[in-house]
Amino acid sequence: MESKTKCFSLSLVHSFKSIFGNIGEESRKHTYYGKEVEAKDWEFLARFCFLSNDGTLEFEFEYPVEYKPIKFLLYFDAPDQWNSVYGTGKTCTEKMAILKPENNQILTLTELYPTWPGCDKSIVNGHERINCTNKTTFRSSRARWWFLAVSRCDQTGSSKTGMNITYRLHMMNSDDPGDILKYEFSADEFYILPIDISFLIVYIWISILTFICATRVFRGISTLVFSLMLLLMGKGFSITSFDPGKVLYIYESPAGYGLIAIRLICWLWFTYGVVFTLKNHKNKGRFYYPFYIFYTIWFWAGPIVIFIAMYAMALWTREQTVVGVENFVILCGHVFFLVNNAVLTRPSAANENFPYHLRTTQ
Repeated sequence: MESKTKCFSLSLVHSFKSIFGNIGEESRKHTYYGKEVEAKDWEFLARFCFLSNDGTLEFEFEYPVEYKPIKFLLYFDAPDQWNSVYGTGKTCTEKMAILKPENNQILTLTELYPTWPGCDKSIVNGHERINCTNKTTFRSSRARWWFLAVSRCDQTGSSKTGMNITYRLHMMNSDDPGDILKYEFSADEFYILPIDISFLIVYIWISILTFICATRVFRGISTLVFSLMLLLMGKGFSITSFDPGKVLYIYESPAGYGLIAIRLICWLWFTYGVVFTLKNHKNKGRFYYPFYIFYTIWFWAGPIVIFIAMYAMALWTREQTVVGVENFVILCGHVFFLVNNAVLTRPSAANENFPYHLRTTQ
Protein backbone atom coordinates (compact mmCIF):
# COMPACT_ATOMS: atom_id res chain seq x y z
CA MET A 1 0.00 0.00 0.00
CA GLU A 2 2.88 2.34 0.77
CA SER A 3 4.37 1.88 -2.71
CA LYS A 4 1.06 2.66 -4.42
CA THR A 5 0.54 5.74 -2.27
CA LYS A 6 4.02 6.96 -3.15
CA CYS A 7 3.45 6.60 -6.90
CA PHE A 8 0.07 8.35 -6.63
CA SER A 9 1.66 11.21 -4.71
CA LEU A 10 4.48 11.52 -7.27
CA SER A 11 1.90 11.93 -10.03
CA LEU A 12 -0.06 14.45 -7.95
CA VAL A 13 3.06 16.52 -7.36
CA HIS A 14 3.94 16.30 -11.06
CA SER A 15 0.53 17.72 -11.99
CA PHE A 16 0.99 20.71 -9.67
CA LYS A 17 4.52 21.20 -11.00
CA SER A 18 3.16 21.11 -14.54
CA ILE A 19 0.45 23.68 -13.83
CA PHE A 20 2.53 26.19 -11.86
CA GLY A 21 5.61 25.68 -14.05
CA ASN A 22 3.77 26.22 -17.32
CA ILE A 23 1.96 29.32 -16.06
CA GLY A 24 5.29 30.93 -15.18
CA GLU A 25 7.02 29.69 -18.30
CA GLU A 26 4.36 30.45 -20.89
CA SER A 27 3.44 33.87 -19.48
CA ARG A 28 6.79 35.32 -20.46
CA LYS A 29 6.93 37.82 -23.30
CA HIS A 30 8.82 36.86 -26.41
CA THR A 31 11.19 39.79 -26.49
CA TYR A 32 14.86 38.86 -26.59
CA TYR A 33 17.67 41.21 -25.70
CA GLY A 34 21.27 40.20 -26.03
CA LYS A 35 24.84 40.99 -26.93
CA GLU A 36 27.12 38.63 -28.78
CA VAL A 37 30.84 39.12 -28.23
CA GLU A 38 32.12 35.84 -29.53
CA ALA A 39 35.02 34.57 -31.57
CA LYS A 40 32.50 32.92 -33.88
CA ASP A 41 31.31 33.46 -37.42
CA TRP A 42 27.76 32.07 -36.94
CA GLU A 43 25.49 32.16 -33.87
CA PHE A 44 21.92 31.05 -33.09
CA LEU A 45 19.79 33.74 -31.37
CA ALA A 46 16.18 32.60 -30.88
CA ARG A 47 13.27 30.58 -32.22
CA PHE A 48 9.52 31.21 -32.53
CA CYS A 49 6.52 29.56 -34.20
CA PHE A 50 4.88 32.25 -36.35
CA LEU A 51 1.36 32.09 -37.74
CA SER A 52 1.10 32.55 -41.49
CA ASN A 53 0.33 36.20 -42.36
CA ASP A 54 -0.19 37.17 -38.70
CA GLY A 55 3.33 36.50 -37.46
CA THR A 56 5.49 39.61 -37.10
CA LEU A 57 9.10 40.11 -36.07
CA GLU A 58 10.47 43.47 -34.96
CA PHE A 59 14.25 43.63 -34.82
CA GLU A 60 17.00 46.06 -33.83
CA PHE A 61 20.73 45.50 -34.32
CA GLU A 62 23.72 47.65 -33.45
CA TYR A 63 27.41 46.88 -33.85
CA PRO A 64 30.78 48.63 -34.43
CA VAL A 65 31.49 49.35 -38.09
CA GLU A 66 34.77 47.38 -37.83
CA TYR A 67 32.74 44.15 -37.68
CA LYS A 68 30.74 44.63 -40.85
CA PRO A 69 29.23 42.98 -42.70
CA ILE A 70 27.12 41.01 -40.22
CA LYS A 71 24.12 39.20 -41.68
CA PHE A 72 20.79 38.31 -40.11
CA LEU A 73 19.63 34.81 -41.09
CA LEU A 74 16.15 33.29 -40.98
CA TYR A 75 15.75 29.49 -41.21
CA PHE A 76 12.45 27.63 -41.13
CA ASP A 77 11.56 24.13 -39.96
CA ALA A 78 11.88 22.19 -43.23
CA PRO A 79 14.28 19.19 -43.10
CA ASP A 80 16.65 20.84 -45.60
CA GLN A 81 16.75 24.08 -43.60
CA TRP A 82 17.37 24.30 -39.85
CA ASN A 83 17.93 20.62 -39.12
CA SER A 84 20.47 20.41 -41.91
CA VAL A 85 22.74 23.09 -40.41
CA TYR A 86 22.34 23.28 -36.61
CA GLY A 87 24.79 21.14 -34.71
CA THR A 88 26.15 19.58 -37.91
CA GLY A 89 29.69 21.00 -37.94
CA LYS A 90 29.15 22.74 -41.28
CA THR A 91 31.10 25.89 -42.02
CA CYS A 92 29.52 29.33 -41.89
CA THR A 93 29.42 29.52 -45.69
CA GLU A 94 27.76 26.10 -45.94
CA LYS A 95 25.15 27.10 -43.37
CA MET A 96 24.26 30.17 -45.43
CA ALA A 97 24.27 28.37 -48.78
CA ILE A 98 20.85 26.77 -48.19
CA LEU A 99 19.12 30.13 -47.64
CA LYS A 100 17.44 32.12 -50.40
CA PRO A 101 18.10 35.89 -50.35
CA GLU A 102 15.12 36.43 -52.69
CA ASN A 103 12.88 35.10 -49.88
CA ASN A 104 14.43 37.57 -47.41
CA GLN A 105 16.18 34.79 -45.51
CA ILE A 106 19.49 36.68 -45.60
CA LEU A 107 19.50 40.32 -44.49
CA THR A 108 22.81 42.16 -44.81
CA LEU A 109 23.09 44.60 -41.91
CA THR A 110 25.06 47.50 -43.41
CA GLU A 111 24.38 51.14 -44.28
CA LEU A 112 24.23 50.14 -47.96
CA TYR A 113 20.65 48.97 -47.32
CA PRO A 114 18.84 51.94 -45.72
CA THR A 115 15.33 50.85 -46.78
CA TRP A 116 15.46 47.12 -46.16
CA PRO A 117 16.53 45.95 -43.64
CA GLY A 118 16.66 49.63 -42.60
CA CYS A 119 20.29 50.30 -41.64
CA ASP A 120 22.29 53.49 -41.23
CA LYS A 121 25.60 54.60 -39.79
CA SER A 122 25.94 56.75 -36.69
CA ILE A 123 28.70 57.98 -34.38
CA VAL A 124 28.46 57.07 -30.69
CA ASN A 125 31.19 58.37 -28.33
CA GLY A 126 33.46 58.96 -31.29
CA HIS A 127 33.00 55.45 -32.72
CA GLU A 128 31.13 54.59 -35.90
CA ARG A 129 28.34 52.09 -35.47
CA ILE A 130 25.82 50.35 -37.73
CA ASN A 131 22.16 50.58 -36.62
CA CYS A 132 19.36 48.52 -38.17
CA THR A 133 15.67 48.74 -37.18
CA ASN A 134 12.72 47.22 -39.04
CA LYS A 135 10.05 44.55 -38.96
CA THR A 136 8.90 41.71 -41.19
CA THR A 137 5.79 39.55 -41.57
CA PHE A 138 5.95 35.81 -42.16
CA ARG A 139 3.88 34.24 -44.94
CA SER A 140 3.73 30.50 -45.49
CA SER A 141 1.24 27.69 -46.11
CA ARG A 142 0.99 26.93 -42.38
CA ALA A 143 2.32 27.95 -38.98
CA ARG A 144 6.10 27.45 -39.02
CA TRP A 145 8.98 27.43 -36.61
CA TRP A 146 11.53 30.10 -37.57
CA PHE A 147 15.07 30.00 -36.19
CA LEU A 148 17.01 33.28 -36.10
CA ALA A 149 20.78 33.55 -36.34
CA VAL A 150 23.54 36.03 -37.23
CA SER A 151 26.72 35.41 -39.19
CA ARG A 152 29.98 37.02 -40.27
CA CYS A 153 31.49 34.45 -42.58
CA ASP A 154 33.99 36.69 -44.38
CA GLN A 155 36.48 38.11 -41.87
CA THR A 156 39.45 38.42 -44.21
CA GLY A 157 41.22 41.77 -44.18
CA SER A 158 39.62 42.79 -40.87
CA SER A 159 41.48 43.47 -37.64
CA LYS A 160 38.45 42.22 -35.68
CA THR A 161 37.50 38.57 -35.35
CA GLY A 162 34.16 37.10 -34.37
CA MET A 163 31.08 39.25 -33.76
CA ASN A 164 30.25 42.12 -31.43
CA ILE A 165 26.56 42.88 -31.88
CA THR A 166 23.72 44.07 -29.65
CA TYR A 167 20.21 43.03 -30.62
CA ARG A 168 16.53 43.20 -29.68
CA LEU A 169 13.99 40.76 -31.15
CA HIS A 170 10.27 41.17 -30.51
CA MET A 171 8.15 38.28 -31.84
CA MET A 172 4.36 38.46 -32.12
CA ASN A 173 1.45 36.47 -33.56
CA SER A 174 -1.13 39.27 -33.50
CA ASP A 175 -1.25 42.99 -34.22
CA ASP A 176 -3.51 43.56 -31.23
CA PRO A 177 -1.71 43.86 -27.85
CA GLY A 178 -5.06 43.15 -26.21
CA ASP A 179 -5.14 39.65 -27.69
CA ILE A 180 -3.47 38.18 -24.62
CA LEU A 181 -3.81 34.56 -25.82
CA LYS A 182 -1.88 35.11 -29.06
CA TYR A 183 -0.06 38.46 -29.08
CA GLU A 184 3.34 37.38 -27.74
CA PHE A 185 2.82 33.62 -27.64
CA SER A 186 4.49 31.23 -30.04
CA ALA A 187 1.84 29.33 -32.06
CA ASP A 188 2.73 26.06 -30.29
CA GLU A 189 1.91 27.72 -26.94
CA PHE A 190 -1.59 28.97 -27.78
CA TYR A 191 -4.21 28.26 -25.09
CA ILE A 192 -1.76 26.52 -22.75
CA LEU A 193 -2.19 29.33 -20.21
CA PRO A 194 -6.03 29.13 -20.00
CA ILE A 195 -5.81 25.31 -19.93
CA ASP A 196 -3.39 25.45 -17.01
CA ILE A 197 -5.47 28.07 -15.19
CA SER A 198 -8.63 25.96 -15.62
CA PHE A 199 -6.95 22.87 -14.20
CA LEU A 200 -5.44 24.97 -11.42
CA ILE A 201 -8.93 26.10 -10.33
CA VAL A 202 -10.15 22.49 -10.38
CA TYR A 203 -7.17 21.36 -8.32
CA ILE A 204 -7.74 24.12 -5.78
CA TRP A 205 -11.25 22.76 -5.21
CA ILE A 206 -9.93 19.20 -5.02
CA SER A 207 -7.26 20.31 -2.55
CA ILE A 208 -9.89 21.99 -0.36
CA LEU A 209 -12.03 18.84 -0.36
CA THR A 210 -8.98 16.68 0.30
CA PHE A 211 -7.94 18.88 3.21
CA ILE A 212 -11.41 18.61 4.71
CA CYS A 213 -11.55 14.82 4.30
CA ALA A 214 -7.97 13.89 5.21
CA THR A 215 -5.72 15.77 7.65
CA ARG A 216 -3.13 13.18 8.65
CA VAL A 217 -1.24 12.55 5.43
CA PHE A 218 0.62 15.81 4.88
CA ARG A 219 3.83 14.80 6.62
CA GLY A 220 4.14 11.80 4.33
CA ILE A 221 3.32 13.93 1.29
CA SER A 222 6.01 16.46 2.22
CA THR A 223 8.59 13.67 2.28
CA LEU A 224 7.44 12.44 -1.13
CA VAL A 225 7.53 15.99 -2.55
CA PHE A 226 11.08 16.40 -1.32
CA SER A 227 12.06 13.01 -2.80
CA LEU A 228 10.56 13.97 -6.15
CA MET A 229 12.38 17.29 -6.09
CA LEU A 230 15.68 15.47 -5.57
CA LEU A 231 14.91 13.10 -8.45
CA LEU A 232 14.06 15.95 -10.82
CA MET A 233 17.08 18.00 -9.75
CA GLY A 234 19.23 14.95 -10.39
CA LYS A 235 17.89 14.88 -13.96
CA GLY A 236 18.66 18.60 -14.37
CA PHE A 237 15.04 19.79 -14.53
CA SER A 238 14.89 23.63 -14.31
CA ILE A 239 18.65 23.67 -13.54
CA THR A 240 20.46 22.80 -16.74
CA SER A 241 19.53 24.98 -19.68
CA PHE A 242 18.03 23.18 -22.66
CA ASP A 243 19.29 24.09 -26.09
CA PRO A 244 16.30 25.92 -27.67
CA GLY A 245 17.75 25.20 -31.10
CA LYS A 246 17.13 21.48 -30.55
CA VAL A 247 14.52 21.16 -27.78
CA LEU A 248 11.08 22.50 -28.72
CA TYR A 249 9.38 21.34 -25.49
CA ILE A 250 10.17 19.49 -22.26
CA TYR A 251 9.55 15.94 -23.50
CA GLU A 252 12.25 16.27 -26.15
CA SER A 253 14.89 16.64 -23.43
CA PRO A 254 16.64 14.29 -20.94
CA ALA A 255 14.59 15.74 -18.06
CA GLY A 256 11.40 14.94 -20.00
CA TYR A 257 12.58 11.38 -20.59
CA GLY A 258 13.25 11.19 -16.85
CA LEU A 259 9.66 12.21 -16.04
CA ILE A 260 8.32 9.52 -18.38
CA ALA A 261 10.66 6.95 -16.81
CA ILE A 262 9.50 7.88 -13.28
CA ARG A 263 5.88 7.40 -14.33
CA LEU A 264 6.54 3.95 -15.85
CA ILE A 265 8.64 2.87 -12.86
CA CYS A 266 5.69 3.83 -10.64
CA TRP A 267 3.45 1.65 -12.83
CA LEU A 268 5.83 -1.30 -12.40
CA TRP A 269 5.84 -0.73 -8.65
CA PHE A 270 2.05 -0.44 -8.68
CA THR A 271 1.77 -3.68 -10.70
CA TYR A 272 4.08 -5.48 -8.29
CA GLY A 273 1.96 -4.38 -5.32
CA VAL A 274 -1.37 -5.38 -6.90
CA VAL A 275 -0.10 -8.78 -8.11
CA PHE A 276 1.18 -9.80 -4.69
CA THR A 277 -1.89 -8.42 -2.92
CA LEU A 278 -4.16 -10.54 -5.15
CA LYS A 279 -1.87 -13.53 -4.69
CA ASN A 280 -2.36 -13.37 -0.93
CA HIS A 281 -5.95 -12.06 -0.91
CA LYS A 282 -7.84 -13.56 -3.85
CA ASN A 283 -11.18 -12.51 -2.41
CA LYS A 284 -10.26 -8.87 -3.07
CA GLY A 285 -10.22 -9.35 -6.84
CA ARG A 286 -13.63 -7.75 -7.29
CA PHE A 287 -12.08 -4.46 -6.27
CA TYR A 288 -8.54 -4.82 -7.57
CA TYR A 289 -9.21 -5.96 -11.15
CA PRO A 290 -11.09 -2.79 -12.27
CA PHE A 291 -8.82 -0.70 -10.02
CA TYR A 292 -5.69 -2.09 -11.71
CA ILE A 293 -7.12 -1.77 -15.25
CA PHE A 294 -8.12 1.87 -14.74
CA TYR A 295 -4.83 2.96 -13.25
CA THR A 296 -2.76 1.02 -15.77
CA ILE A 297 -4.50 3.08 -18.46
CA TRP A 298 -3.87 6.17 -16.32
CA PHE A 299 -0.13 5.48 -15.96
CA TRP A 300 0.34 4.72 -19.67
CA ALA A 301 -1.93 7.39 -21.18
CA GLY A 302 0.61 10.20 -20.75
CA PRO A 303 3.61 8.38 -22.27
CA ILE A 304 1.45 7.11 -25.16
CA VAL A 305 0.20 10.63 -25.97
CA ILE A 306 3.76 11.95 -25.77
CA PHE A 307 4.94 9.17 -28.13
CA ILE A 308 2.13 9.94 -30.60
CA ALA A 309 2.96 13.65 -30.41
CA MET A 310 6.60 12.95 -31.28
CA TYR A 311 5.82 11.03 -34.46
CA ALA A 312 2.30 11.90 -35.61
CA MET A 313 1.65 15.54 -34.67
CA ALA A 314 2.88 18.72 -36.30
CA LEU A 315 5.68 20.46 -34.43
CA TRP A 316 3.66 23.51 -33.46
CA THR A 317 0.75 21.47 -32.00
CA ARG A 318 2.73 19.11 -29.74
CA GLU A 319 3.18 21.14 -26.57
CA GLN A 320 -0.36 22.50 -26.30
CA THR A 321 -1.86 19.05 -27.04
CA VAL A 322 0.35 17.21 -24.56
CA VAL A 323 -0.26 19.81 -21.82
CA GLY A 324 -4.04 19.58 -22.21
CA VAL A 325 -4.22 15.78 -22.41
CA GLU A 326 -1.68 15.29 -19.61
CA ASN A 327 -3.57 17.54 -17.20
CA PHE A 328 -6.89 15.89 -18.12
CA VAL A 329 -5.53 12.37 -17.59
CA ILE A 330 -4.00 13.26 -14.22
CA LEU A 331 -7.25 14.93 -13.14
CA CYS A 332 -9.28 11.82 -14.11
CA GLY A 333 -7.00 9.66 -11.96
CA HIS A 334 -7.34 11.91 -8.95
CA VAL A 335 -11.11 12.33 -9.28
CA PHE A 336 -11.56 8.56 -9.65
CA PHE A 337 -9.48 7.98 -6.54
CA LEU A 338 -11.38 10.57 -4.49
CA VAL A 339 -14.79 9.31 -5.66
CA ASN A 340 -13.83 5.75 -4.76
CA ASN A 341 -12.82 6.83 -1.27
CA ALA A 342 -15.83 9.10 -0.78
CA VAL A 343 -18.47 6.69 -2.13
CA LEU A 344 -17.18 3.19 -1.45
CA THR A 345 -16.04 3.71 2.12
CA ARG A 346 -18.84 5.79 3.59
CA PRO A 347 -21.02 3.81 6.03
CA SER A 348 -24.25 4.39 4.11
CA ALA A 349 -22.85 2.77 0.95
CA ALA A 350 -22.42 -0.91 0.26
CA ASN A 351 -18.69 -1.54 0.34
CA GLU A 352 -18.50 -5.09 -0.91
CA ASN A 353 -15.97 -4.03 -3.53
CA PHE A 354 -13.64 -2.13 -1.29
CA PRO A 355 -10.74 -4.11 0.22
CA TYR A 356 -11.08 -3.05 3.84
CA HIS A 357 -11.34 -5.80 6.41
CA LEU A 358 -13.63 -3.86 8.76
CA ARG A 359 -17.36 -3.99 8.32
CA THR A 360 -19.22 -0.74 7.86
CA THR A 361 -21.01 -1.34 11.17
CA GLN A 362 -17.65 -1.43 13.00
